[in-house]
Amino acid sequence: MSDEDVYRRNTHSVIQEFYLTLDYGLPGNWFAGVAMSYAFQGMTGWWFRPHVGYQAAICSDADFVLSAGMSATSSYFDNKSLFMSNGSQAWWLKAELPVKLGAKNLSLVPFVSFNWAGEGALKANRGSDRGDKPYKNFGVVAGAGLVYFF
Repeated sequence: MSDEDVYRRNTHSVIQEFYLTLDYGLPGNWFAGVAMSYAFQGMTGWWFRPHVGYQAAICSDADFVLSAGMSATSSYFDNKSLFMSNGSQAWWLKAELPVKLGAKNLSLVPFVSFNWAGEGALKANRGSDRGDKPYKNFGVVAGAGLVYFF
C-alpha cells in the first residue's frame, strides 16, 4: 500500500477526550493548578499540565501574571516508538499583562512565553534520521489574546 493510500485511509478520525481542570488560589497572590485529560481512540493515555504562578495588580485595570508549568504524558505514547516517549513534553515560563477593556469581563492579554522541549521532543530530535531536529529545544512565543470571562 502506498503512503498516499495510507494517508487517505487515515484522514478522517474521531478522538474522544475527557478534561478536568483544577485551579487553586493560594495566599499572597499565588496560584497553582493542573489540567488533566484522558484521550482514547487512536492514541490512548493521560496528559497532565501542572502550573504555578503569581499575579499582582499594576493598577485597577491591569495585572501582571508570571507563571511556570509543564506538560507530561503517561501511557500515551507506545514505549516502542522511536520518536516519542512518555514523561515531560514541554516546560514553560510565561509573562502576561491582562488589561481590562471597557466592556464588562473583557480583557486584552498580551503575553510572552519561553518554552523548552521536554523528554518526548528531545527523544524525537535524537531519533531523527535526516539530521535535522523536528522540535526546537527552546523557543519564544509572543502574542495577545482577547478574553471574555463568563
